[in-house]
Amino acid sequence: MSASSKNKHNIIIKKVLRLAYDDGVIQTIPPSPKIERKDNPRISFSEDQYSKFSEGTKEAISRQGTIRGNVISDEFYYFALLIIHSYSHPTRTEAFDIKYDDIEIKDDPPHIQLHVDGKTGRRLSASTEYGVEFSKN
Repeated sequence: MSASSKNKHNIIIKKVLRLAYDDGVIQTIPPSPKIERKDNPRISFSEDQYSKFSEGTKEAISRQGTIRGNVISDEFYYFALLIIHSYSHPTRTEAFDIKYDDIEIKDDPPHIQLHVDGKTGRRLSASTEYGVEFSKN
C-alpha cells in the first residue's frame, strides 16, 4: 500500500480506538506507528537547462524550425515561458485550456493569476514576476 493509504487506515483505527476509550472499553489508546512518506516533488528546470531551452527555442525560431509540421514561432516561445513561469502542467489539459479571460494581471507584487482547470478541479495559479511580460506577448 502507498503511504497515503496506510495513513488513512491509521486514522480510521485511531478513531475506532478513541470511541472505545470514550466508552470505557479500553483504558488507554496505544500509540500509532509513524508512516514514512517519500517526498516526490515535480520535476523542474535548473538555471542551465532553462537557459538552454530559451536559447534553443530562439534559435529554432530564427531558422524557422518545425515541430510536427508546425513552424516554431514567437507565440510558441511565449506560451512555453508562460507555462514555465505560471507552474502550469504542460502534459495535462490545464496549460492548453487557458483562455484570455482566465488571466488576471496583479500589481503588488507584479504577477499574473491564472484560473486553471487541473486534474483536481479549478484553482488559482500565481506566476513569477516574469509571467506578466510573457502573458502580454
